[in-house]
Amino acid sequence: METLKKLDIGYGYTADGGKTYPFRGKAIALMPTFDEVMQSFPNRKLLVDQKDAFERTIRLLANSLKKYPVQQRQNIYLFSGDEQYALLKQEIPEIQKIFPTRKEAKECVNQYVKMVFSGNISSSCGRYAIGIPVSYLKYAPGWPGLFLTQARWANLKVYVIDVDTTDREYGIQAPSF
Repeated sequence: METLKKLDIGYGYTADGGKTYPFRGKAIALMPTFDEVMQSFPNRKLLVDQKDAFERTIRLLANSLKKYPVQQRQNIYLFSGDEQYALLKQEIPEIQKIFPTRKEAKECVNQYVKMVFSGNISSSCGRYAIGIPVSYLKYAPGWPGLFLTQARWANLKVYVIDVDTTDREYGIQAPSF
């Protein structure tokens, strides 16, 4: 953490495709620890995106979360694999999922497409929100108007997300329509 605390977390941020980097040099030593975030935002909902599949990471997260009251732990959502979620759920029963696992999302792609035309979605595919990476919006039929209208009708929350991993890492291929 000592090394991470020395980094400039604004170094690579650009909103104009690399023409300018407005926060470069202005965010040195500003990376918070998980505990600092939990203490600074005790009533906020937070999404923890597990970037690895290590059991050790889940155990570290569980040990950290045990320090906080149940009410605060209820505001933590985990985005991870099935095994990691199940492991954390054993330790921290209050933990929630907002997005399906990558495997669940891949299994529901056909349901999401059918929802655009019917306004209905199965309970198994509709129990979580869907996160659509920015680069995949062009593949969402009827985006944004029809897609979002039908999602609202089906009571499905939709988030546009930016993914910082390559599609190949998870074996995902963009659907062709």
